[in-house]
Amino acid sequence: MNQIERIEHMGKILEQTNEVAAELFDALEKYAKLREKYRELIAYYNSDLWTKDFDSQMAGDLPDDLNRITLNEDTIYDLIVGNRILTVRMLELATDNVKNS
Repeated sequence: MNQIERIEHMGKILEQTNEVAAELFDALEKYAKLREKYRELIAYYNSDLWTKDFDSQMAGDLPDDLNRITLNEDTIYDLIVGNRILTVRMLELATDNVKNS
């Protein structure tokens, strides 16, 4: 790679990194703002209220047009697992960033 190609190549890397970092920062801000609501959902899922609501669903006591996504055990469990995987990935990237920047 000659000098001109190298400078252009590095400029593209800089621009891409700045763009993606800005997108990530925005996504992390949105994620941070949702944390309290996420905690509320997990508290509900671990409560007697969720069990009561689930039992009502199983008994057919809920309206047919009700959005029951939170009464599906797998959906919330998958969210919890996905959140943990995401958190570990963020820690890995943060650690690498601190060590290698």
